[in-house]
Amino acid sequence: MKFGPTRENDDSWGLLPCPFCGGAVTLELAKESIDVIYGPRRWWGVVCRNTGNVGGTCCMEQVPSASKRAAVSRWNMRNGVSERLQEGEE
Repeated sequence: MKFGPTRENDDSWGLLPCPFCGGAVTLELAKESIDVIYGPRRWWGVVCRNTGNVGGTCCMEQVPSASKRAAVSRWNMRNGVSERLQEGEE
């Protein structure tokens, strides 16, 4: 059962870089399942696969969310970051 693209790394989602290594991240399909009530479900998560680290690959993964928007929102939630972005600072 495939629903479409399994990885999205374009800038349209506004993903912040990895908080651990600073590398670029991607929005990826983490799991597909079939729910008895809701039918087919897709679970999305943000993943850092930065291989440019001195110590090796970062491989930071987020716990999957039931929607792309929820996954992005959870990934971008960082202490103090949202307030600075709202004020126009980066």
